[in-house]
Amino acid sequence: MGVYNRTPAKTTIVDTLIVAIAKGNGGTSDLDIWQFNGASTISTYGDTERFASVDLNVGTFLPKGTAVWSTKIPLTASNANDTLLNGFNIWRLAPNVSVPSGNLAAMTVTFKSGDTWTPFLDTVNLAGAATPKFNNFRFVSFEETTGAFGSYRKGFYNASSIMQQDTTGWGGTYTPSYAYTSATYSYEHHWWFWKLNCPSCFAVGLNDVNLVGEVSAYPNPATDIINVAFTLNNDAKNVRVELSNALGQVVRSIDLGNGHSDYGYRANIDVKGLNSGLYIYTIIADGQKTSNKIMVK
Repeated sequence: MGVYNRTPAKTTIVDTLIVAIAKGNGGTSDLDIWQFNGASTISTYGDTERFASVDLNVGTFLPKGTAVWSTKIPLTASNANDTLLNGFNIWRLAPNVSVPSGNLAAMTVTFKSGDTWTPFLDTVNLAGAATPKFNNFRFVSFEETTGAFGSYRKGFYNASSIMQQDTTGWGGTYTPSYAYTSATYSYEHHWWFWKLNCPSCFAVGLNDVNLVGEVSAYPNPATDIINVAFTLNNDAKNVRVELSNALGQVVRSIDLGNGHSDYGYRANIDVKGLNSGLYIYTIIADGQKTSNKIMVK
């Protein structure tokens, strides 16, 4: 997800958004796993940082490796004008890529300008100008905790990365957010979505009756309070409602105690102070879970 900005004067310029998926092959030629060591270890996390590394082929603007799927999305004036002013552009892609069990997969998104410019002299925007000098695509990112480092779990490689082309040593590497030593680094998580399916996996039969009945959550998006209203099909103990962020971390939890089938329940979740973005609310009754998405702005 991102914001595509165009300068109206350049009507014939066609930019390109290059989306690619690289899958692991069991070795390190496609996706490498490496770590900081010695003085480079970030003491904040109290552990040696391990990353799944993606390198860029600067000639093709694709991830390095042999198992790569890619597509190119032309960006024109119609893309910039198909939504509200300063609104989001969303593309949904079906790559049909098979990732072997136990292997990693990574997605990269690269904006390729169709314009010409003078290197190290031209700038995307002009000071005080209402429109950009050159077309650009701004990815949507957010900081997990304001003024603090993002969460780190050893062996968890589902991290956002960004290419820093103004560096001398890492110019061709997508650098994970954990690699930055400033607690105020504001691009910790990029707003790209994955959905992995397993059509060959067998279904699991359940004889249990779903305890949670009708559910509604409002307002959506929410700014102050999320109201999660629901009913129960049967009596239940240990009923609670949780709110989790995009990383699966529980940020709010409300314990409702015992529940009865002849009552309607509503949990009022205070979301003030949370970062804007996608969240998941989950109703838990006797261990059974019912979840859905909601936005906080």
